[in-house]
Amino acid sequence: SSFTIDTTPPEVTSSELKFSETNKGIGINSDSSIQFWSNIIQPSFEFESDKNCYFTITSVTDASISYTSDSGMPAINSLINANTPMKVVFDALGLNQTYTDLKLTLTDEANNINIFDIAQFEIDNTNPVLSIVNPIPTIINITSPSIIFSCDEIATFEITPVLSYTLPVDTNIIIGDNTIIFDLSSDSDQLYNNYIIKVTDRAGNFTDLNIPDFTLDRVPPTLEIVGFEGGFTNLINIENPQFTFKSDKKGIFEI
Repeated sequence: SSFTIDTTPPEVTSSELKFSETNKGIGINSDSSIQFWSNIIQPSFEFESDKNCYFTITSVTDASISYTSDSGMPAINSLINANTPMKVVFDALGLNQTYTDLKLTLTDEANNINIFDIAQFEIDNTNPVLSIVNPIPTIINITSPSIIFSCDEIATFEITPVLSYTLPVDTNIIIGDNTIIFDLSSDSDQLYNNYIIKVTDRAGNFTDLNIPDFTLDRVPPTLEIVGFEGGFTNLINIENPQFTFKSDKKGIFEI
């Protein structure tokens, strides 16, 4: 009779870690940094092997990690055929927790074993914490006012309704203070109210920060002389004449 000596361990030929249609990627990744952020607590993991094999997914730091076969997939403990997708769905993962040591172990029919690192990810359902550090004054006459606010997470932002800005040059938010310089491009007076900075972290959690109302005042005040005690003549005999005028805006004056 004949027999085969097989000392070649199984290899993963394709893999995918999926949190959503827009948040997915290669599932086997030995990079030692976080690759995915999500607030989805039941991501799926799919792989194919070049050999018939059994598999397990384990974690040293989280011994309670568990998963189930996705619909239409073989049972967890069954032999998985070569070049055939196997997809599992993780049972509810811990909120606000990182998963950095998940391992996929493949064991073929000759008991050859190969262990692979699953891409690191973080389950995050906490909204960013925002606060205004330096607001825009309530009345301004410049078209490039700035607002400074702080954020406790790496994130992105958008302004609603849309309001143009020149800084930052992208939509990225850093941990700490962030400055937005607006581009109002107006020569008329205008009230800016009900504007919101929406900040979204890498897991999709978001917080709205209200921009305090402010007025862009670009039109000079209109003045009108009402009266001048002693009359409008070059010579008067009053030491403290009274000059009266009116303005269509509040302000300060100097002579």
